[in-house]
Amino acid sequence: MASSTTDETGSASTGGSTGDSASATEGDPTTADGGSESGGEPSGPSMWDCDLPRSCPQLFYHLDPWDDPDAVECAARLIVSGEPGELTALISDVVVEYETWLFIEPEGTVLTQDRERECGFDDIDCVLDELPWGPPSGVMRCSMGGTEDLPADCDADADGCEWWPWRGNLVDCVEIEPPTCEELEGIVAASG
Repeated sequence: MASSTTDETGSASTGGSTGDSASATEGDPTTADGGSESGGEPSGPSMWDCDLPRSCPQLFYHLDPWDDPDAVECAARLIVSGEPGELTALISDVVVEYETWLFIEPEGTVLTQDRERECGFDDIDCVLDELPWGPPSGVMRCSMGGTEDLPADCDADADGCEWWPWRGNLVDCVEIEPPTCEELEGIVAASG
């Protein structure tokens, strides 16, 4: 199991036996784990292959983490509910996209996995949506930051009823053995 730190955007960087690392670059709200860089070797199975129902619309970051207010409110309400659920989050730039898969666990932790795709800076004809995703990173288990006031804010339908996985909201991350899709499906079924 690898140790991990998180940067100010909430991106996890791993160290220890994997040798992978990630660090935020200027202007990027997150970066992917070294295993998901173009040409890198996958660290394990892709959690995107699990056929779990999405609990909320995709969280989207272009200019701000609250680019889709309905999605960040839905994520906050999911966390407050204590129910498990799957989310995805996309950060889109002109030449690179980072996508994060998240599984909210009933214990108040979240599983995450990252992947990215990138156009060359000199490839003016590149269309990100037409590129395949690079191999996924390892799976991390993180604590969720920014949740202390969510119950009161969501109960009052206040502006603070919002959550996203950036800017320090994923903390104390450690790499884990990836769960199977069946294990995740069982967690969701047990909550129903």
